[in-house]
Formats: sequence, C-alpha cells, structure tokens
Amino acid sequence: NSYDAMIHEIKKLIKDNYEMKILSQEIELKALQAQLDPHFLYNTLDSIHWLALENDQIEISDMVTSLAYLFRKKIDNASSFMSLSDEIEIVNAYITIQKFRFQSRLQYHLTLNVVDDSIEIPKFIIQPIVENIFKYAVDKQDTPVSITIDIKQHKEYLQIKISDNGPGFPKDFILEESTG
Repeated sequence: NSYDAMIHEIKKLIKDNYEMKILSQEIELKALQAQLDPHFLYNTLDSIHWLALENDQIEISDMVTSLAYLFRKKIDNASSFMSLSDEIEIVNAYITIQKFRFQSRLQYHLTLNVVDDSIEIPKFIIQPIVENIFKYAVDKQDTPVSITIDIKQHKEYLQIKISDNGPGFPKDFILEESTG
C-alpha cells in the first residue's frame, strides 16, 4: 500500500509540475504580447509623425507626438510617483492635443513657483483634473474657457491650484457633508 501511495503521489507531483510549467509559459507569452502591443502602438504613432512631417502637417505631428508621450507615461507602471516636471509635461501634452480640437476656445496658463521641479508627486495627480475640465467645462460652453494651474512650493508642502471659468456645478447641486 505504501508503495502504491508513493507511486500515486509521484504521478500527482509530476502532473502538478507539468501544469505549472504550462501555466508559466502561458504567463510569459501573455507578458510578451503585452509588451508587443505598446511597441506596435508607438511605432505606428511614430510612422504617422514622420508622414505628417513629410507632408508639412506640423499640427498632426505635434498631436501624435503628444499622444505617444501620454501613452508612454500612462503605461509606465514602474512607480506610483513621478517628478513634478514630468507631470507638467503630461499636462502640456494633453493640452496640446486638446488645443487642436478647441483652438481659440481654450486658454491655458501655468504658473510654476517652485525651487525644484524634480520633487516627487503622486503620478497623474494633475492631468485627470485637467481632463475633467474639458469634459465638464470646455465641452459645455461655446465661449473660451481659461484653465489656470498655479503651483507653489512652500517649505513643507506643494500647493497645486487648478481652476477654470467653466459653468461650474448646477445651482441645485447640493454637496452633502459627511457626519462620520
């Protein structure tokens, strides 16, 4: 009985080991495919960029370059923090793309009062707010929208103020205070 139990256990271990190797290979393949997709996207965007330049389409080139930059930064999961200068570059790339769509309806002002723009901040803390301004302000009105970002470095903290002159919240919107 002991011999049969040992044979059964060995067969089970061999089967489990084989299944783990297959699973490991599938994971490797999926990881490789995930790496290929961004490279394909970047190469395609780079081709569009160069085609646009060859045809003196500077706006399209700038737009595609900004889009590629945004994709690279969004896909990079190496850290949940980035430098303030990188975050500002992301915002500028996003604004560049949106300027082509909204043209004179968009005014963008950035004031950067910092000693060191390499200071680390949480990744994508500014750009999603700016994106919401486009969704809820720029899209909602025909008059120019002014987006202002004011960043000040104090001794112990960084103050980031983002504002716009969009329509704001509806008058009947009630902000409930939490009681807990």
